[in-house]
Amino acid sequence: MQKAKGAPRFAGWGFPAAVGGLWLIYPALTDSFKVQLGLLPDPEVAAKQAEIAAAMNAPVSLSSSAKKAIASAHHPAQHDINPTLATAVQTGDFSSYHASWDKHFVETLKVRDDDDDDDDDDDEEEEEEEEEEEE
Repeated sequence: MQKAKGAPRFAGWGFPAAVGGLWLIYPALTDSFKVQLGLLPDPEVAAKQAEIAAAMNAPVSLSSSAKKAIASAHHPAQHDINPTLATAVQTGDFSSYHASWDKHFVETLKVRDDDDDDDDDDDEEEEEEEEEEEE
């Protein structure tokens, strides 16, 4: 207990002692130990990530038959499905859909009013209990 009373005197030296200790210890640690602690990035993982990134960024070369197949593939136009949508997409004006969107939101996002009623009932019960306690 006597030694603990003198600890506050040396508390100011704690940070410089820790820095000095790390200054001497950190260079002595091996790179594999630093990787295990997460102080250094894992070179094997970094190499794999670089290899994957190179493969993903490689240009795609298609044969002429593949290019023709892509060009001749059937892509249904939007006006075939919904002519109003096709004109809205072309002009960028979706105001004709606002009424239907509002109706949809009102129907699907109904707020449950039951929760408010329950809170009101609880408040009324508390008021009744307080009135009974006062009597």
